[in-house]
Amino acid sequence: MKDLQKRRPGGPASRLAAKRRPCGYRPLSAAACGRMAAGLMSLALGVNMVQWAWIASLEDARREDAARRRVQLESAERTRDLAVERLGEMVLQAEADKQARAEQA
Repeated sequence: MKDLQKRRPGGPASRLAAKRRPCGYRPLSAAACGRMAAGLMSLALGVNMVQWAWIASLEDARREDAARRRVQLESAERTRDLAVERLGEMVLQAEADKQARAEQA
């Protein structure tokens, strides 16, 4: 019977346990809970703002990199076109030289 009294929610054991809370712990008031919720909300908002700024800077860097690569690609294409043009000129010159040697021979 004494075991049952100790285990009952309103029994003497539960009252003793309530008095022996560690480090002076006491339940929070509604106002304290509200302040904590507001603090957590502001912390979450701050973290989100930092993440948005970081993502925006990454997107800007990606756009700049894409523009830089586009310029490099255009330059490489111009160089390739000039090389093909020169190669064509060299082939025509080699053909002309070959015909001139054939005529001299």
